[in-house]
Amino acid sequence: MSKAHGKSGDGFATGVIMILIGIFALCVTFFDIHIVWSQLIRLWPLLLIIIGVSMIPVNRWVRTGIIVLILICGAIGYHSLVKNHYGDRNINVEVFEDDDWDFFDESVEKQADTAENESSSDENLQEFSEPYRNGVKYAKVEANYGAGELKIGSPTSNLIFASNSSMFIRQGFNVRYDGSNEAEIKFTSEGKTKDLKKQDSRFVMSLNTNPVWSFDFELGVCDVDFDFSNYKVSEINMECGVCNVDMKLGSLHDNTKINVETGVSKITVRVPESAGCRIECESALSSKSFEGFTKVDRGVYEAGNYGAASQNIVVELSGAVSDIDILRY
Repeated sequence: MSKAHGKSGDGFATGVIMILIGIFALCVTFFDIHIVWSQLIRLWPLLLIIIGVSMIPVNRWVRTGIIVLILICGAIGYHSLVKNHYGDRNINVEVFEDDDWDFFDESVEKQADTAENESSSDENLQEFSEPYRNGVKYAKVEANYGAGELKIGSPTSNLIFASNSSMFIRQGFNVRYDGSNEAEIKFTSEGKTKDLKKQDSRFVMSLNTNPVWSFDFELGVCDVDFDFSNYKVSEINMECGVCNVDMKLGSLHDNTKINVETGVSKITVRVPESAGCRIECESALSSKSFEGFTKVDRGVYEAGNYGAASQNIVVELSGAVSDIDILRY
């Protein structure tokens, strides 16, 4: 194969990929298609495979056929992931109305108080609260959110107080206790964002400062402002689709572990300068800025006398193509 032909073939394969991605984006934008971003981003290695196939010196139609076959396999894999993610249950993808909410069965799990803001003229506002119980030392939050803005608010005297303002996304709220000192809080999205460009959703959580907190987040297309500096945090797990994340940690807990899996996102994590910090990064195609850190191994960076400091933070990063900054303040 001549060099000129090889370049032409590469351009052809790239063009086919861009066309298919464009068709997919248009379908999501104009048709009633629900994307579970937390599962879709798990297929990011397919991008590497497609890029590799486009570089193989074979007939361009052969390459195109292989790429289409890979995309079909990816679609099948995505369907299987979503099916497992929802546990084979039937999913209602209609937009929920105000009188459609049935929360969890109180005989199985304790249903926390849910208060609608009756004095507000915003009929799309939900408010949730759970009183703080003396003796609760550990609390865990699990939350998923399709698209919108998420924020950690100022401390509250309740165990948790949260609000969700959205025309499209409704949140279910459930609290249960494991013994007298552990609480598990779940927020579940019950509804569907039909048009990401037009929707305006905002979810805010305020927490009690007494427990040690851990978090599991599954986020789609979100603008995230998480300031944990007022709270004791032991662990944060976050799966991001296309997100802009700004996260700040405080110095109130001795050991904190953060795990972030991204698709195409901008991630900024701010850690106290007094803390020892270790970064483990497996995001080869991402732009990274780890100012003040020393590389100690492949994909491993440390700062602040990590391991011997009174406070130690571990940040694990993995994903596709992202812009990642770890800052010390």
